[in-house]
Amino acid sequence: MKRALVLAGGGAKGAFEVGAAYQLIRERGLWFDVITGVSIGAINASMLGQAEDQNALAAQVERLKEIWFALKGSKDVYRRWYPRVPEWLNAGLTLLNNKRSLYHLKPARKLIEANVDPERLRNSGIEVRFGYVDFISGRYVPASNRDYPDLISAIIASGSIPVTFPPVLLPGGEEGLDGGVRNGTPLASAFEALRLWPEGDVPDQMYVVLPSTKPRTEAYPEFAGIKLTSWLKVGERAIQLMSDEIHVNDVKHALEINELVKTHCAPDPKYRYVDIKIIHATKGLGPGLTFDPEAIRRNFEHGLERAREVD
Repeated sequence: MKRALVLAGGGAKGAFEVGAAYQLIRERGLWFDVITGVSIGAINASMLGQAEDQNALAAQVERLKEIWFALKGSKDVYRRWYPRVPEWLNAGLTLLNNKRSLYHLKPARKLIEANVDPERLRNSGIEVRFGYVDFISGRYVPASNRDYPDLISAIIASGSIPVTFPPVLLPGGEEGLDGGVRNGTPLASAFEALRLWPEGDVPDQMYVVLPSTKPRTEAYPEFAGIKLTSWLKVGERAIQLMSDEIHVNDVKHALEINELVKTHCAPDPKYRYVDIKIIHATKGLGPGLTFDPEAIRRNFEHGLERAREVD
C-alpha cells in the first residue's frame, strides 16, 4: 500500500494544512510516498517533500510549523510595491508604472529559498507534484520534483494569485500564475503519482486536506462587518468564494469516480480504487491574504483537531 497527501490552496489558511500534516506525521507516524499541492499547498508540500525517510519527514513538519509560527504578519510573505504611500495610491502607482500586480512576493521567495533545497527535494524519498497556470495559454502545467528544471520558481508561481501578485518567469519563457485558478485541489496529480507503483492487495490511501468548509448556505462569519473598501479585502473575498467552490467540486468529482471504480464501472481502466480520507475545516479560517500570527496558531490547532477525528 502507498499513501498520498493532497494539500489544497488557501493562502494564509495553509496553517490548517500544517496542523493536519503535523498530526498525521508526528502523532500517527505516517509516511507519505506522494505529496501534491497547489498554491500555498505547493509551498507546504515542497517543505515536507524534502524528506528521505520517516525521521526526516517528522523533522520537516516540525520545521514547517516553526516557519509558520515565526511569521509576524503579511509583510513577511508579500509587500506593496510602494510601501510608504496609502493603499489607494499604491494601486494607482502600480498602474502608472506598468506594474503587473498590486503586491510582490519577494519576502516569500526569500523564505522559500532559505528553506527549500532544490537538490534535496529532487532526490528525496517522496514524489512531490505541484502546478501552475501558464499566463498566456491558460493551461494548468503540472511539475514534478524529479525533473522540473527550476523548482523554486515553479513553487512561487503556484501561489502567485493573478492581479494580486505578478506572473513568475519560468523556463521556456512561460509566465506562471496560481495553479489554484484551474486546479484548487490537485487530486488528479496524486492519482497519477500513485499509479507509478503496481497495485497491491490493500488499496492505496489518500489524505486530502482542505482549508475550507463543506458547502455552506450561511454567511461567512470571518467577513461579518468587514467593508470591502480596499483592493486587499476585495481580493480576499474573491479568493474565499472561488477556493471554497473549487475544493468542493474537485473532491466531489474524485469521490464519484472512486465509487465507480469500486463498483467496477470506471470510465477509464487506468483508474483504480483509493481509500480517500478528507480533512476539512468546520469553521471559518479567516481571510486568505491576512497572515495574522494569532489566526495562524488558531488554524494550526484546528487542523490538528480535525485530523485527529479522521480514521
